[in-house]
Amino acid sequence: MRIVKKISNIFTSFILLVILNFSSAYARAFAIVANPSAPDISVEDVKKIYLGIKKTLPDGTPALPLIVRGMPRELFVVISGLTKSQFIQYWMKKIVDGEATPPKEVELESQAIEIIKREKGAITVIPLHKAKEEGLKILLIIE
Repeated sequence: MRIVKKISNIFTSFILLVILNFSSAYARAFAIVANPSAPDISVEDVKKIYLGIKKTLPDGTPALPLIVRGMPRELFVVISGLTKSQFIQYWMKKIVDGEATPPKEVELESQAIEIIKREKGAITVIPLHKAKEEGLKILLIIE
């Protein structure tokens, strides 16, 4: 019963990503960012991390992919190679099959930045100007 409740809670949290109508206050230029002490990560590894295929950074640090609520749809293709709806379907199947844990969703950019500064394995997509202001490691600029 606990497992069903846990899966239900994870599924509910994740499905909110689908149900909510996002308003995008994002800028035009974005960056995939990591903790300043994280090793360099290839775009291909970023995709594998967001798909749950790769669970660690190149140096063995556990990966913690983050999604900021309201992230523009087109950025899902960059981080995963899938459209937003494909990404959601992919993770719904993995959750139901018990294969992996989806990327952690956070409400605000500031929360993602806080986690990235604290956790060496955290990665996310935020506006480029925020990444520069906060001194985060920029892995890829998306314009």
